[in-house]
Amino acid sequence: MSFTEHAMNDPEAINLTAARFLDEAKVELNVTTDYQLAQKLEVSRSRLSNYRSGRKSPDADMCIRLEKVLEKKYPKGHILMSVRIARTADPQEKMRWEEIVGERLEHWRLKDV
Repeated sequence: MSFTEHAMNDPEAINLTAARFLDEAKVELNVTTDYQLAQKLEVSRSRLSNYRSGRKSPDADMCIRLEKVLEKKYPKGHILMSVRIARTADPQEKMRWEEIVGERLEHWRLKDV
């Protein structure tokens, strides 16, 4: 499924959680555990656990690693922006990030038509 198809079929595509990206990376890499995923991403399992639980947000380096794994599903920068939306406390800033991501999604939708 292309990114556009994925985004059009998933109303949450603008604001995905780190846990969901990790789950999608597990499928893409054909692994079943966070331990295996951590090995593939070359990070500690506890680091993934912190992302999954929401105790910490993935940093830019981790977002880039996930984007490389999920490059067929998401355009460059999408994971980084989604993580930014998720960790932003200011409602106005969150709304602006969502607008930016929404505009990008619309651009890709039109590009694939």
